[in-house]
Amino acid sequence: GRQTAITLKSNGYDDLAIDMVRYLIDTNSNNMQGWRMLFEYSNSPAEKSRALAKMKELDPRNPEIAKLTP
Repeated sequence: GRQTAITLKSNGYDDLAIDMVRYLIDTNSNNMQGWRMLFEYSNSPAEKSRALAKMKELDPRNPEIAKLTP
């Protein structure tokens, strides 16, 4: 899961890391860490915007999330 995605990313397997993160949020759409990783790992502006919107939905009072921009 999450640790696998982190390991893949740190070893340069960006595409596989993103696939793992997408799997995490597909299996649990309330996985805040998964959405955060998608936001951080994705190069797609649309995907980053979607992830940011979901993070704001899941944790609307978090000031750190409020500061983020896609």
